[in-house]
Amino acid sequence: MPDQDTRGHKDGRTRASGSTPTAKIFAVLEILAKRGSARLTDIAVALDVPKTTLHHTVAQLEDLGLLQREPGGRQLTIAPRLAKLSSDILGAAMRHAPRHAILERLAASLGESCSLGIRVGHQIIYLDDMTGSSPLAFNFQTGNRTPLYCTSTGKLFLARMTSAELDRYLESEPLVEHTPRTITDPDRLRAVVAEIAESGFACSDGEFVLGVVGIAVPVIDKQGRLLAGLAVSIPAVRMSYSELPNLRPALESAAENLAQTFD
Repeated sequence: MPDQDTRGHKDGRTRASGSTPTAKIFAVLEILAKRGSARLTDIAVALDVPKTTLHHTVAQLEDLGLLQREPGGRQLTIAPRLAKLSSDILGAAMRHAPRHAILERLAASLGESCSLGIRVGHQIIYLDDMTGSSPLAFNFQTGNRTPLYCTSTGKLFLARMTSAELDRYLESEPLVEHTPRTITDPDRLRAVVAEIAESGFACSDGEFVLGVVGIAVPVIDKQGRLLAGLAVSIPAVRMSYSELPNLRPALESAAENLAQTFD
């Protein structure tokens, strides 16, 4: 019989008692990958294990540079070393021919740069990209990381958070002003996120890079999970912010094709 037990409870908790040390590590990482950040107490409740049994596991992960504490010391989150490892692994998986070919076709049809990004902690990491043929096309650069709150792809993931999760995110993430258009007011950001949750797509208006506008749509699997964000970014001199929704049908068609490659 296997010595690990990670069966789910009816209330959504994951049972990890009696699991191996390796299984406990992965269980902790899975919780943080889903939530972005959590207190040790919350992780223990989610895994249905005593808090004291997780102290050693979490300490090991912190020592290895895989987890870190957010300001204040109570919330655990993914550290840069783990974020890089995650992006390298997922990037290798994402960059197989069918998915890259979809990005190539989209970039060719629009003449603009497109990217595929995932959430790792409080950041978006771009796993694959294609530079458009238009002059001054924006270059995403695969492997780059951007904040959630000021990018179109990032705001897709914020729109999938519960109210409590969004509150925790805003409490722990400084809303740094990258450009004069960056949304730094939490209440305004909440309103924008609510609109995105209703509409199903997200736009950005020079909020991370001044003079660049963008639109992103979700890549969703058959279970309704948000796998990634498919985005197009365009210099504002070629397309205005108000025109971005015109690109939505082309992006959603490509996103549907991308989702099928995960089957």
